[in-house]
Amino acid sequence: MAPIRVGIIGLSASGTSGTSWAEKAHLDYLRASPKYTVTAVCNSSVASAEKAIKTFELGADAKAYGNPEDIANDPNVDLVVVVTRVDKHAGGIVPALRAGKDVFCEWPLVRNVAEAEEVAKLAREKRVRTMVGLQGHVAPVVNKVKELVEHGKIGNVLSTTWIGSPSNGGAVEGKGVFYFTDREVGGNPLTIHFGHSIDYVLYALGEFESFNSLLAQQRKSVTIIDRATNEVVEKDRPKNTFDQMIVQGRLQSNSDPKPVLSYHMRGGDAFPSDPKLIWRVYGSTGEIQVTASGPSLSVGYPDTELKLFDAESEKVEEVELEKSDFFDSLPLLGRNIGRLYEAFADGKGGYPDFEHALKRHRLLDEMERRADGGSQLLGAEYLKAKV
Repeated sequence: MAPIRVGIIGLSASGTSGTSWAEKAHLDYLRASPKYTVTAVCNSSVASAEKAIKTFELGADAKAYGNPEDIANDPNVDLVVVVTRVDKHAGGIVPALRAGKDVFCEWPLVRNVAEAEEVAKLAREKRVRTMVGLQGHVAPVVNKVKELVEHGKIGNVLSTTWIGSPSNGGAVEGKGVFYFTDREVGGNPLTIHFGHSIDYVLYALGEFESFNSLLAQQRKSVTIIDRATNEVVEKDRPKNTFDQMIVQGRLQSNSDPKPVLSYHMRGGDAFPSDPKLIWRVYGSTGEIQVTASGPSLSVGYPDTELKLFDAESEKVEEVELEKSDFFDSLPLLGRNIGRLYEAFADGKGGYPDFEHALKRHRLLDEMERRADGGSQLLGAEYLKAKV
């Protein structure tokens, strides 16, 4: 079977090789897998794309483009991969869909729910395959939690609690993500950190049946620093993004009573001696606990631990996670994204698409509109929406 021909939008070579998100999260897998081949790169200019092709040694046959329309119309591209900043996602997605190309886009899919409605509708009309980078769906630790629950290892799930701190959203922000202060861009702790984590929790345990939410902006300004040198770039930068995210609700389930969820993400660092993530799933006969040095289980951490408590034996055991010589050889950022690519290439499903992304954007939109309006009532519009 011929490899899938990939055109990447946003493969930067502006710094030293090894520092690019697109390289470590996408390119390392794409170059290692016989299921894919990179045939084109599109950046803000042809010169920038040519530099990336040379830096990452993609070969003389790889085409360089400075316009998303051009890479979309390249007959040697089957799959367009969009790895730009969130506010530029739609500009890469729409031309590719109009050209009838399959598309893989990072999460958040786009800036807001209106754009998500547009690109999901276009994908349906064009009948193309799509994928969104909510890679928690293929994370070994998340799937192990899902497996333990489905196999009844803790009986009926009664509740789950999730507490995490992503470092972003505190008093200091890195200059590389200065836009986390501006809701209009679409990339911030709510859309990225909350979006990824609530997605894997709901994937593992079931969607909301009902929920209440509270979003708060407790810091009105932040200091922007260069994380490499710790030098201050900008003091008192105004921000309008949320740094406290709280959700409580009931989950859909065949069990009675249905599980309840309590979720709290706070901006900034966790207490120094504590994990930055503590996720517990409490059942009628036991409990699951996941801890890690960050909340992004969609990416993963070397110190991630999953423990299972059996109430009858009163024993706690550490549960081994899936090992893979191939995926474990990739940079940490690229392991679960690589698993998404594998699922896409195999054509068996198991990966989130634009329809799924639209559902998550509707959740975020409902929460933001309620917060802006001062309401914490049930998310009726989100719950009634059918995807």
